[in-house]
Amino acid sequence: ESGGMNVETVAAATPDVFFSSGTPDPAYDKIRELGIPVVGNAEWLENTPLGRAEWLKFIGLLVGKNKLASERFAEIERDYLAAKALLPSAEEALPTLYGQDYQGAWYLPGAYSYVADMLQDAGLRAEVTPGVVTGKPVSLEYIFAHHRGDKIWIAQPMSQIRTLQDFLALNTHYKDFEAARSGKILVPNKRVSALGGNDFWQTGVYRPDLILKDLIRLTRPDLL
Repeated sequence: ESGGMNVETVAAATPDVFFSSGTPDPAYDKIRELGIPVVGNAEWLENTPLGRAEWLKFIGLLVGKNKLASERFAEIERDYLAAKALLPSAEEALPTLYGQDYQGAWYLPGAYSYVADMLQDAGLRAEVTPGVVTGKPVSLEYIFAHHRGDKIWIAQPMSQIRTLQDFLALNTHYKDFEAARSGKILVPNKRVSALGGNDFWQTGVYRPDLILKDLIRLTRPDLL
């Protein structure tokens, strides 16, 4: 056991390669000593959705499918930019609330994060933490004072939310937001496995074109 990772479990699996998240961990040296290469897969550090998806090329190179991966990424990039082009440049972005209360804190996306970039590409105007990638927490009171009137609310709660009532039950104050009253709360959990794996964080990482089109379809149905 080292750095929270069970090295023996990794060794027992006899992998050809071990993918890490790109962050330091003392366990990686022990894994290398066992003859298992450690490769950093840091797509989550990218500032744009397309930047994350381009890691397809990295994976493709490792498995001998670099040509196919490059072709697929080119298609994804083309479809993403085509969807983005549907939004009239002169149209005002729609005021949007992003996030949810988590143990008394509300984390707004950083201005340089892929979340902020995608919201902007979808024609949505959300408050972000300026000058950073990882947003800083604010209070629920702050959010209520500045965003209770936003028509659209995009949330990613840890709980498996299936209905509006499920979502409102998470916090007694949620019902007082305009988006809650109109029912315009978007939670990306339509495709969740029996074990809780959410396809937003699986396929969605490499298909930002589909997520962008979802956002456009849900907020401006006349365009798609």
